[in-house]
Amino acid sequence: MFNRFFNWLKTTKDEPNIRFGRYSDAYKTEKQYAYWDQSTKAFEEKNYLDAYSAFFNYLRDEEEDNLNFTEAIDHINFEITQGSKVIKGKATKDKVVASAEVVKVKRLTVAFMRKLMEVNYNLQYSRFALKDKIISIKFDTSVIDGSPDKLYFALKELGTRADRYDDWLVHEFPTALASINNQHIKELPESEKEIKFKYLQSWIEKVLEQVEKLDHNKFAGGIAYMLLNLAYKIDYLITPEGKLMERVERIHKMYFANNDLTVIEKIDRMVRDFKEIQDMLKEEVFEELYLVKATFGITNPTLPQQISDLIIKESQRMIWHRDNNHLDIALNILEYICQYSLFYFGMPRPTEMLFQMLVRMLNAGFYQELGFEQTYYNANTSQFDTSAIKRKIAEVQKEARTRYPNFKINTSKLRYDSLVNFVYSLLTEMSKINYSRQ
Repeated sequence: MFNRFFNWLKTTKDEPNIRFGRYSDAYKTEKQYAYWDQSTKAFEEKNYLDAYSAFFNYLRDEEEDNLNFTEAIDHINFEITQGSKVIKGKATKDKVVASAEVVKVKRLTVAFMRKLMEVNYNLQYSRFALKDKIISIKFDTSVIDGSPDKLYFALKELGTRADRYDDWLVHEFPTALASINNQHIKELPESEKEIKFKYLQSWIEKVLEQVEKLDHNKFAGGIAYMLLNLAYKIDYLITPEGKLMERVERIHKMYFANNDLTVIEKIDRMVRDFKEIQDMLKEEVFEELYLVKATFGITNPTLPQQISDLIIKESQRMIWHRDNNHLDIALNILEYICQYSLFYFGMPRPTEMLFQMLVRMLNAGFYQELGFEQTYYNANTSQFDTSAIKRKIAEVQKEARTRYPNFKINTSKLRYDSLVNFVYSLLTEMSKINYSRQ
C-alpha cells in the first residue's frame, strides 16, 4: 500500500514546463467554436466589427496568450503573435489591414529582392513589401470580401510566412539583412540547450553508425525509416527554429517529393543533410533554440481514420524486422509512426497524448535528463512502470469520453514482454479507437 502511495506521489509531481513539438490549432475548445459561429452569423448580418470581435476571440488561445485586441466605436486594433513575428492590424467598418515586419535591410541586393519576388508569386493573400529599409509582409481586404474564413487563411499565410522567412533570409543574406522585432521570444535555460545539443549530436551519430553498417540494397526501406524518424525526432524533441528547422523540413520534402530519385539516392541525400546538421557549431544550434508563442499551426485537422490507416500500414512493415531480430529498425519504424503523426497531423487531443507517452518511453534517457521523473519505461533494466502506464491511459480515456463517449483502449491486450511488443500492441489498440460522437 505504501509503495502504491509513493508511486502515485511520484507520477503526480509537477513536471518541467518544457514544450515539445510545434504548436497546433487543429482542434479548439467548445468556447472557441461558439465564437466562430458568432463571427460567421454576425458577418452574414453585415455586423462586421461584431464579426471580427468574435473572430479574434476564436483565435485567442488563453493558455498561449497569443493575441490581444482593443475595440473602439468604429474600429478594432489587434496584435497576433506567430513564432518570432507579431502581426499588427486594424479592422474598420470598411476594411481590414494587417502586416508583420520581417527583416531590416542593411544593403540592397538583387539576390534577396529576386527571392522575395519569387515568394510573392506563390502567395495567395499577402505580399512582401519594402519601405524605409524594412521588409514587411502585408494583407488587406474590404470587409465585404473579408469573411471570417478568408481572414483566417490570410492571417495564417501572413504569419507563418513571416515567421518562416525571417531567420531564413538573414541566414541566406547575412551582409544585406538583419533581424528585427524579435524581443518577445523567450530564451531557453542554458542547461536545457546543453541537453538538447548533446542528444541532437548523439542521435545523429548513433543512426549514421547504424546506417553505415547495414546493406543499403537489402535494407533500403528500413534505413529510410531510421533517417526519417531521426528528422521527426529532432523536430519534436529538440523543437528548433530557423536553419535547423528548415533542414529538417527539407529532408521530409525531399524524401516524399515526386522525383526520379531512387530510395538509395534519397538515403544518400539524407545522410549528407544530417552530417551538415552534425557539423553545426554549438553556438549556431543554441541560437535556434528558443520559446515562442503561436496562433496558427502548420498541421491541418486530420480525420482519425487517416491516423488509424497509417498505424496499420506502417506497423505491418515492422513485423519482418522484429521477427528477424532487426530490433533497431523495428523500433525506429514504430517510433516513426508516432513522430511522423506528431509532425504531420493535426490530431484529436487523446491520440496526441498517447503518442506523447510512447515517445517519452522510447526516449526515456532524454526526458530524465530534462527533469522528467516519469518515463513509463526504464531502458537500463527493460522494466515497464505498468501502474503508471495504466493510470495514464485511464486519464486519457476519462478526458476523451467527455467528447467521444465510445473512446476505449483495451489495456488487457497490451504486451509487456518487450519494448517493441508493447509499442506495437498499444499502437494496434489506438488504430481501433472509436471517435464517433454518438
